[in-house]
Amino acid sequence: MKRFVFGVFTMLAVMTLAITIAPAPAMASNLTVEITGTFGTTSCTTVIAGGVNCSLGSFSAGLTGIGASIPPNSLDLTYDLINAPAGSYYVEVSENSLSGSNLSWSELANGNQNPGASTSVSAYVDPGNALFTGASTLCSSGPISTTVVAYSCSSGTQSLGSPFSLTQVVGITVTGSGTAGSSGDVQLDQKQVPEPSSLVMLGSGLIGLVGLRRRKLAA
Repeated sequence: MKRFVFGVFTMLAVMTLAITIAPAPAMASNLTVEITGTFGTTSCTTVIAGGVNCSLGSFSAGLTGIGASIPPNSLDLTYDLINAPAGSYYVEVSENSLSGSNLSWSELANGNQNPGASTSVSAYVDPGNALFTGASTLCSSGPISTTVVAYSCSSGTQSLGSPFSLTQVVGITVTGSGTAGSSGDVQLDQKQVPEPSSLVMLGSGLIGLVGLRRRKLAA
């Protein structure tokens, strides 16, 4: 009888773990890239291989952003500002109709920039499911003025309903009489946080496994 109970606990723990780490079902989402600067403003939703590509300005001086959706509930933003005059520039990628609850994220940024440019990085989640909305800040850093842009962050746990939206923003400021540029990549990755009840069931199952092992060794 005891062996049967241990087995039941073990099976429940495995089932609970599988449910906990399983990705949320996919929903019809909308991925959009928006870029703003002294050249104007443009928004792009046309999907290319690897994401959505947006360009603004001429070949000699311009701003490009590529936003990609990475399941589950993650974003990747590549940006490139070339020979830009003094001003403020923004590259944003946003996706809505995402699903999940009790989620947290990590953000990692890597890039390079010329003297005269500084870069800020931030990420937001919106339980209202609106695009390009900073309802709740997940991560934020800057302005970073060094020639190497390096930044990492981990957010707190967000108790979300479905659907919700994610937005990544890279802000670049160019100062002085000359021109400058900045380029890099920022990735926002979701981390699944187990429910407290799931942790209890998992712990019970592990205790059952230990008990079975001891009984076998005693036999």
